[in-house]
Amino acid sequence: MRAQDIHQGRVRDHDQRRRVEEEIATLERRLAQIGPDGDCGYEKAMIRFFQEQIAMRRQRLSMEAADSTAV
Repeated sequence: MRAQDIHQGRVRDHDQRRRVEEEIATLERRLAQIGPDGDCGYEKAMIRFFQEQIAMRRQRLSMEAADSTAV
């Protein structure tokens, strides 16, 4: 594999990681705006949704980190 290809792969991985981290930050901001309890059923459903999405993205980051250390 060429050094340029390896570099591009690392840049792509870094960009993906940064994008997922930004998504987590956005979801956390929205969650903070709603508040911890929610005022109605809709907000409570949104809180659950945001929490699930944050957990999924954190899991993706941890799996990517584990994959990168295995290489």
